[in-house]
Order: sequence, then structure tokens, then C-alpha cells
Amino acid sequence: MNNEATLERVTPVEGNGEVKLNKRYEGTISALQVLATQRNTKLLSFMLNHNNDTEELLSYLHKTDRAPFANFLGHYYVRNVEKESATRER
Repeated sequence: MNNEATLERVTPVEGNGEVKLNKRYEGTISALQVLATQRNTKLLSFMLNHNNDTEELLSYLHKTDRAPFANFLGHYYVRNVEKESATRER
């Protein structure tokens, strides 16, 4: 059984300066909102930090005018550079 957390890989499609919503991405965002609402920050942090697409997700949230939620998630996300330095210090 694979225990790795995964987010859907989706590239937002821009048309006439607007970002079109993607159902699969929206499902992932909904799941993250449920975790945030339940204050399950350990699982939220785990999902964000064990996925290579988190930066794309945060960018998508900004493009779809949900910057407050993107900023909230950003507090639980450790950038790859910070992760690598933390691993080396151990």
C-alpha cells in the first residue's frame, strides 16, 4: 500500500485572462479545506510537504482569487530548499 500523499497534477487553462476552474483540482482544494476546518494541521502539513505539486496548487489558488487560503496553506508548507537543509542538519 502506498502511503505517499498525492495532489492532482493540473495545469490551469487561461482564456481571455481568466483561469478556468478544474474539477479535479477543486476536489483536492475541497479536501484541504476540510482538513483546515477540522484543524487537522498535522495531516494538512504532511499532504503539502510530501508532494511535488504543492507550489503549483498555491499558484492556482492565487490565480483563482483565493489568495487568503493559499497564504494559509503556505504557513504549513516548507519550501524544497528549506526541506533539503533540514535533512542535511540531521
